[in-house]
Formats: sequence, structure tokens, C-alpha cells
Amino acid sequence: MAGSITTASQFRINRNNVILRGWGINTTKYIYSSQGADHDSTFPSGNGISVGQAGTRFAREHVVISGFEMEDVNNGSPLAVGGNPSCIDIWYTSDIKIKDMKFTNCKGNGAVNAQGSVSGGVATEKGIWIENSIFTSNDTNDANYIEGDGINIGNYIDIHITGNQIYAVGRHGFEGGGKSTDAYITNNTIDMQSRGFSGINPTNYNRCVVANNSVINIASGGVGYPIDFTTDVGSGFTLDELR
Repeated sequence: MAGSITTASQFRINRNNVILRGWGINTTKYIYSSQGADHDSTFPSGNGISVGQAGTRFAREHVVISGFEMEDVNNGSPLAVGGNPSCIDIWYTSDIKIKDMKFTNCKGNGAVNAQGSVSGGVATEKGIWIENSIFTSNDTNDANYIEGDGINIGNYIDIHITGNQIYAVGRHGFEGGGKSTDAYITNNTIDMQSRGFSGINPTNYNRCVVANNSVINIASGGVGYPIDFTTDVGSGFTLDELR
């Protein structure tokens, strides 16, 4: 797809083997509002793109989203429904790749929010790549920036966060959660611009590699750290097999 696309409803991917590709972030732009009136209990409201289905585990796989900008034009209060209205909200999807994207002013739990499931204490979804993408704001107005995390991923195996640029988010640049294993967080640039909490916070991640990242301008006051392996800026070391 090319040009500018404005939508009053979210774009839904609820099948396998899907490629959604633009002609580059300077050519293709997807415009949505997290206050969109897309009130549907199956596909929660306010997202730009939803992948998979919240609440019911219909496992999906082999999805690629690449090559365009997504901007939330809601400069007021977000439409809060659980972790929504994340720009891309992912549920129970294996082998998903998000690359060469730009995310502007996104609200919700994370600009990209991914949730897997657990069976027998082990994550069941495997393979998520977020690479070479930009997470940013139009300005520093409190109603016009990335509200939550840049990226939030929980309950996954084989996680790759590589070569991204993350700026001025409201919470963490990257945050983990759940029972996640085998994560590689490398070669990212995170500039918190004295906002939010920690740059990289892989909460409850096991066998996690964090290497060659630049994390700068953490907010003062001890509420965040460049890299934090505790529980969401809490006490107690929860990471196993740190590398």
C-alpha cells in the first residue's frame, strides 16, 4: 500500500500467513484515532491494528507488518480498555515480524503490545521480531506522545528486539512480562528524554541477552534505570540466566 490511509475502525488480522507491507515510512502512512468508536467485545476498541483475538486463544502464525508509519491522531484521553488502545495489539501469534515501521503518538499499554499464553508454566507462542523501527512523538505535549511502553511483550519464546529507535515514552522503552524465554535485545537506541521509567525492563525474562544498546536521559528521582531486571521498577531480582 502507498499514500495516506485514514481509518475510523481498526485493521484486523485474524488468520495465518498475512503480509501487510507499505512502501516505506516516508511514503505510506496509516492514520487512526485511539478514540475510535469501534466498540466490539471480540476485538477491543481503539487499536490501529489487532493481530489474533483477545480473550480466546485461536493460535495464529506467520504475520509480517512492515514499511509504513502509524500515527494516533488522538491528542486527548485514550480509550482505555485493558491494555488497549495499543497501536498494534497482538494476541497468541507465533512467527510475527514487525520491521521498518514508525509509530507516532501511540496510546495504550505499548505502541506494540504482544501477549502470548502459558501452558504448564511455559510460554506457548514462539517467535516475535521487532526490528529497525522508530517509536516517537510529534512533541512533548503530555497529550501528544507515546503513552505507555514503546514495546511490551509477555509470554513468548524467542524474542528479537533489534535496531530500534525509541524516544520519550510514558513508561518503559521496552518492557517484558509473563513467562518469557530466550530474548535478544540488541543494538537499540533509547532516549527517554527525562520521561517515564526505565529504558529496558525485561520483567520475568529468562535466558535474556541485552547487548550494545544506547539508553540515555533517564528521568531523575530514582523511578527508572537504563536497564532494570527487577519487577517493574520494584525490588527483587527475578531474571534467570542473565547473559
